[in-house]
Amino acid sequence: MHHWQIAIFTLFFASILNIALALYSLPYRKTIGSKSFTILMLLVAEWSLSYGLELGSNVLPSKLFWAKAQYLGIAFVPITWLHLALQYAGHTKWLTRRRNFGLLILIPTITVILAWSNDLHGLIWENVYVPTEHPPNVLMFDYGAWFWVHVAFSYTYMVWGTAVLISAYFRSKSIYRGQIGVLCAGGLIPWIGNLLYITGSSPFPYLDLTPLTFTLTGLIAASGIFRFQLLNIVPIARNTVIESMRDGILVLDAHGFILDINPSAETILQTPANEIIGQPYAKTITQWVSLSGGTTNARGEITELITGIGSAARYYDVQSIRLNNKRWNQYGRLIVLHETTERKQFEVALQRAKEDAETAVKTKATFLANMSHEIRTPLNAIIGMTELLRDTRLNPEQRELIETIYTSNDALLSLINNILDFSKIEAGKIDLDDTPFDLHDCLVSAINLIASQVNSNAVQLTYHFDEQTPNIIKGDAVRLRQILVNLLGNAAKFTEEGEIRVTVTSEHLDENQYRIHFTVKDTGIGISADQINTLFQSFTQADPSITRKYGGSGLGLAISKKLCQRMGGDIWAESAVGVGSAFHFTILAAQTDLPPTPQPLPKQPHLHGKRVLIIANTDTRRLISHETRIWGMRPYAAGRCAEALYWLQQNKPFDAIILEQEVFAEDEESECAQRFFTENSSPILLLQSNQSRPDQHANISAAAYLKRPFTPSQLNDILLRILQARTSPTPSTITNMAQTHPLRILLVEDNRINQKVATRFLEKLGYAPTTAANGHEALIAMEQNRYDVVLMDVQMPQMDGVQTTQEIQKRWPPEEQPRIIAVTAHALKGDRERYLAAGMDDYLSKPIQMKDLIEALYRCFPITPNGASPQPSTPPIDMVILEDLIGPSAATLLPELIPLFLTDAEKALANMHYALDTKNTEQLASAAHTLKGSSASLGMVKLSSLCRKMETTDFDQSAALVKQIEAEIERIKTMPTPSAKIPTAN
Repeated sequence: MHHWQIAIFTLFFASILNIALALYSLPYRKTIGSKSFTILMLLVAEWSLSYGLELGSNVLPSKLFWAKAQYLGIAFVPITWLHLALQYAGHTKWLTRRRNFGLLILIPTITVILAWSNDLHGLIWENVYVPTEHPPNVLMFDYGAWFWVHVAFSYTYMVWGTAVLISAYFRSKSIYRGQIGVLCAGGLIPWIGNLLYITGSSPFPYLDLTPLTFTLTGLIAASGIFRFQLLNIVPIARNTVIESMRDGILVLDAHGFILDINPSAETILQTPANEIIGQPYAKTITQWVSLSGGTTNARGEITELITGIGSAARYYDVQSIRLNNKRWNQYGRLIVLHETTERKQFEVALQRAKEDAETAVKTKATFLANMSHEIRTPLNAIIGMTELLRDTRLNPEQRELIETIYTSNDALLSLINNILDFSKIEAGKIDLDDTPFDLHDCLVSAINLIASQVNSNAVQLTYHFDEQTPNIIKGDAVRLRQILVNLLGNAAKFTEEGEIRVTVTSEHLDENQYRIHFTVKDTGIGISADQINTLFQSFTQADPSITRKYGGSGLGLAISKKLCQRMGGDIWAESAVGVGSAFHFTILAAQTDLPPTPQPLPKQPHLHGKRVLIIANTDTRRLISHETRIWGMRPYAAGRCAEALYWLQQNKPFDAIILEQEVFAEDEESECAQRFFTENSSPILLLQSNQSRPDQHANISAAAYLKRPFTPSQLNDILLRILQARTSPTPSTITNMAQTHPLRILLVEDNRINQKVATRFLEKLGYAPTTAANGHEALIAMEQNRYDVVLMDVQMPQMDGVQTTQEIQKRWPPEEQPRIIAVTAHALKGDRERYLAAGMDDYLSKPIQMKDLIEALYRCFPITPNGASPQPSTPPIDMVILEDLIGPSAATLLPELIPLFLTDAEKALANMHYALDTKNTEQLASAAHTLKGSSASLGMVKLSSLCRKMETTDFDQSAALVKQIEAEIERIKTMPTPSAKIPTAN
């Protein structure tokens, strides 16, 4: 085979190899220089292929065509090589200017154009021939003028590119010189090939070896660019970035010697690079020696370094990153020093700002407390005097004026409470309870609270409680009721006719978690779409004109929104003007099997086994059937007259019939209804809606009436009354409470008006309190007389309530100390706890409510000089309280309730004695808690109070309390028999 044939195959092979190198570079197209390398290899491939095809052609026109085609590679390979060198060395900024780049490609572009048009001008070659003494098919040229211009520029580009690489070699640090040396060698090979061709020293004297040498350049460049990645042996272009970084960079080898640092590291270390590079890291940088150790975390571990002290302190995050090869063998480490001084200073400033904000919040809370006190103090007098005046004989005009004053006072107090609530929420000072409660009872109680505001002649108030919704959940029942009351109050305020309906549904999330969805829908005036967005903003109403007509501060919905968000949900509204509104809100809650905090209704033996016919709509039937089954009754349900008549004929007589008036509303005059009322002899409990009129359904002989919505306890009470078939006496008043519950009371109050109000309240209960204007007078009064209870104002001149309480605790032994009740206008979160922690026994907020005062006094008992409780003159069961809890039939139920209670009480006592023997304080408190609840449900005030005290007392005093509890239970055992008259407050 001739040399020229070998050359052809070599050129074809070189072309294929160059194309392979171009494809090899594609995955690295984001690497510096890879795009230039790809273009270079494609141009060399085109040059090699065209040259091979020229040599392989036997026809002159074909050979000339491929000779011209070579000029695409011949003209642009030098400029591409220059671009690769500039880009790799980090000098591409010069090339980003379009003018500069255009000038560089101008000569190559002209060369390609002239080559293809050479027949017209002969500027590239003047003559072409095939000499006989040369190998066949080798073209020879007599070059024209522009060819030498092209050669000059091509050599300039090649020299420039190679010079850039050589310059970079000497400028770079030792770690980079190996790679740049390889690239320089690759750049010199084309020069060697071209030199051999020009001097005739080539093994192929008549062949141009330049495209083949560029193929070798490509192979060397590929190994230099794509074998090594960032920070292993760092590319020169990336070195520019590292040199300009603000972070300090140190490169270590596998043995801990420093190979390189950047200028920022020199500044941080305050040491020149030539004194550090090549030195052992552990000896050079002693304060960071631990970072040179081995760690398996390739991304590095970050530690903090502090240099300097005081205002000169500098902070750094120091990260040590392990450098691994493809086999995960460590051969170096990178240390990154990131200064965080500004961040630290910002954090310090932020902490100071946080402390200032907390101080501001405390100041705000103090202001709110003072504002609350200053407003509540005169309001206490106004409300108290108004309430006393209401109970006097007044003519109609005077009563109307007093009712207006009382209603306005109530509205003002509600506004104050809303402002304080909103402020507490804004300040993050409101804590939500997380205790079990009955969701259905919470809903019904909210509806009952608002029922009186509904227009009874035109608006129906209903609810639907989805049966899939958990009944017992954990959460804050008080705050949930607050949201419901607010939404229901708005609905009642803006709905003059139609319906207000509450719907409760739920979505099961996971395990025992639920998203509970409440909807309050009304047929009121509605809200326009553009006003809905302002509904939940503070002090904002959808239409300012409604404030004049309906009143309101606009705070309720803002508070409701924040409470919903605190409960893990949200609130939103849908409305149309003239159609009505639907307010939706959700909360997240956990279902629980624990009983709710309130004590359940006492067992009612009179209901057990009784048959009751329930004639009502679906929701009401389901609710009443559920409750009556719990009480041991046997319910039968009907949804229309025909069903009710069928059950009546099959089971008459029933013990009771519960009839919802709407079921028979259209059938009252029908034959079915007439037969039903003719054949029925059972007592009827008529369920009335808010639309009922007193004279409506006069033809229905009802034994009792019950307004919807109602609570289970209300239904229980009325059923008991019906089944007892007796008229219970009207509950006695509390005007003679002092006779049944005698106490010596000292009233300490500096404000004369408030003193007078409290005195009148106590006198109304039958007490004759002693008064004192400040702490000093209170101490003098206590030295002269003994008192069972002290109503102590907190904020007083000379000596305030807390100081007075502490002085009482110092002067008198515990057994002679009276029960001290804090009476204050401070009603913010934590006030109650603060006063109880200061030694006070109870807490009442101003304005004082009569029911709160009565409850507080019932928790007090007389004391004797030696500290022993005197034998109470009151019966062990307060029938007034019992009738409030159970109903007017309480006295007749005692014969069955007392034995049940005593059985449970004996078990609780046994648990208490066992807890005393084993010194188990938790079991002792648990037994006391159980007995406290059951005794309170039966009006056993003394026993319930002793159990309450047992829950919080020290273990050393528990034995004495257990003896008192035993004595009180013995009194209950020996109380008059049911046939005898149990003393009441009458």
